[in-house]
Amino acid sequence: MPSLIALLIAGLIAPTAESDRLEAAERALAWIATSQTDAGWIPSLGSPEPRQSWLWDQALALLVLGHTHPEAAGLLVDAVVEAQNADGSFPACVDPDTGLAMVAEPHVGSTGLMAFALSRYGSWLADEAAAEAARAAADWLAERQGADGSVSSSTLANIGAWWGLVSTGFGAEARKLSLYLTGKPYERSDYWFLPEPGNRTLVCDVNTMASLLLSANRQYAMAAAALIQVRSYLFIRGVNGQPGIGISGPVGVWYEGTAQYVAAEGLDAGMFVRTLLDAQNADGSVPHSDRRVSQGLSWHTRAPSLSATVWLAFALEGHPFSLTGEERRALTRQGRSLGRQVGQGHPSTEQAEGEYDP
Repeated sequence: MPSLIALLIAGLIAPTAESDRLEAAERALAWIATSQTDAGWIPSLGSPEPRQSWLWDQALALLVLGHTHPEAAGLLVDAVVEAQNADGSFPACVDPDTGLAMVAEPHVGSTGLMAFALSRYGSWLADEAAAEAARAAADWLAERQGADGSVSSSTLANIGAWWGLVSTGFGAEARKLSLYLTGKPYERSDYWFLPEPGNRTLVCDVNTMASLLLSANRQYAMAAAALIQVRSYLFIRGVNGQPGIGISGPVGVWYEGTAQYVAAEGLDAGMFVRTLLDAQNADGSVPHSDRRVSQGLSWHTRAPSLSATVWLAFALEGHPFSLTGEERRALTRQGRSLGRQVGQGHPSTEQAEGEYDP
């Protein structure tokens, strides 16, 4: 993700508003840090009872706090490591005030994204406990990988798993999973990713997160195409007339998805920045949506959202979803030979685009 200055130079955002954007990012980060409970967790939504901390959201928070608020990040890591199951997985959701599991069943995507966040944190601060927890989570993911390369039937969960595998040295497994993702759940006639094979619903975060993964793999054409579908079919005008992106249809502006789209540098990304800044609350948080409504897959609330606030920071200051040199080498070294084996029966990324180049 280009820096804020690069976006200014490119003319994607108004230079007169640079200070506004820097201030908005700082307020967002401050809200995230100050929302942390004594137990180390951060509530995923600011108002509903009972309060909940979903592990996917906690992983996002750790990725941003690790660089900006190391004390808060350390408390969160301690809580996460304590909550980790003996087999390396993580519960899907915990009580932010006690750390006790509220949804005890392990979740593939959350375990993967948390492995990624812990691995990055462990390398940033040379924290061996975090790195060990990340490796244990990746072991759990690798044990569940099927012959087709998938770890889950959910595309978003598989994307989270990919980041967990690739960041912990499981290059062969990550390679198998990337081949699966660009095969069975990819709708080649429409250039978008299905939430699961057979379900043709266009869902925002499935495609924005897939785009970030593809960009990390240097599959830029597929990444851009997925974002174009999001822009084309999920664009919506909010209650105040401002442009935004919906979850899976024009029900309401989903600020998390809108910020993801900006962070991923989708077409006309700069147009949505003002929407995000105007949506930000005085305390720095960003609401889940501009309205309260439930329709189909689209559930909306005005409550402050941890994930939306994190993604605002990513959109304004850069996101962490790119590969380090070491991760890219591991993916190349271990993945190419296995890719030829597991790619049979699947259209590989080279076959689809000719530009897979880790």
